[in-house]
Amino acid sequence: MQIKGPVRWSLLVAGALAIFAAVPTAKAATLDDGIANYTARAVAQIDRARDAAARLQQRVAAHDVAGARAAWLESHVDWERSETFTGELYADLDEAIDAWPDAKSGYHLIEARLFGGDPSGIEPAVAALVTSLTEFSKQIRAKGLTAQGLLNGTAKLTFEIGENKAAGGESAASGTSLADMRNNVQGIDDVFTIVFEPALKAKNPELAANARRELTIIEAAVAVPDLKSVDQGTLTKASERLALALKAAAGDLGLEAPSLED
Repeated sequence: MQIKGPVRWSLLVAGALAIFAAVPTAKAATLDDGIANYTARAVAQIDRARDAAARLQQRVAAHDVAGARAAWLESHVDWERSETFTGELYADLDEAIDAWPDAKSGYHLIEARLFGGDPSGIEPAVAALVTSLTEFSKQIRAKGLTAQGLLNGTAKLTFEIGENKAAGGESAASGTSLADMRNNVQGIDDVFTIVFEPALKAKNPELAANARRELTIIEAAVAVPDLKSVDQGTLTKASERLALALKAAAGDLGLEAPSLED
């Protein structure tokens, strides 16, 4: 029997509604989801930095300068990618591990001796670095990260890249200042992509797109052969715009607007 007219139309509508009801709705992106995903990455980064620092300690004890330098470089990569949260949420440990420019402990004290001077006598500083990174690993597992802390730290680091790091870099002895900037930018991208971008797209897609555009400009600005090839003007302006976009996003994310300075 062929059904015609209004009855047929009613049945079609009812069928369509049943189909749509059967399809599970996509779960809205939340900051909690992003924090959980990013925290796992952050813990792994700190653990890798700690493990490489332990290898640095072994190489120093063996008087293997080349091996010690390689281990320092490996450890520093993961630390730089973690700077979106280290100083903001774990200030005391950050100071012990990565003080600059007047470093009395941590990476840069070791760097100056290992790459730019006499490496003898650095054993205590290296042991202290391993201890601090081990403690960091324990604390981040116990205390974790917060959305507010990540927004604050990411916005400040973004601003710092354009205002300070591009002007000369912080790892002159090892020659890794450009790599430091790239790893900072990678860390910023990770936080934005995993934690903030999904939630921001749902609330303010235009602002999310603006932030992504500035981040892409920053990534291109540091994808150059050497530090002197960095377009300082472009990097500074894009960093400022991204930092301001992150600040503006706070309201949409239910957070307080971050300060861009310490």
